[in-house]
Amino acid sequence: MFDRCQFISNESPLKVQDRVSIAFNANKNDVKIRDCRAMHFKDFGIMGGSGSVITGNHWFHGDRETNGVRKGGIVFTTTNLKTLITGNYVDNNFIEWT
Repeated sequence: MFDRCQFISNESPLKVQDRVSIAFNANKNDVKIRDCRAMHFKDFGIMGGSGSVITGNHWFHGDRETNGVRKGGIVFTTTNLKTLITGNYVDNNFIEWT
């Protein structure tokens, strides 16, 4: 569980496509990510389990590029997610399901 955490990357000056850091990696079921803030990572999180709750977070990955590349903010790697995503501020990235 991550509750009211702030994740800050030292890769802020880099373009999105040059960043390599990930705020968290979760491979279990029933992960709770609540009221967190993440700034300028390649990905906010990689999630491999199901039955998770992601609510009230703000993650942003933008750079100063006019037509910059956008990456997945949260990347899901499980086929049967059963995950709740609600009330998040997703800025300059997207939710990816691979």
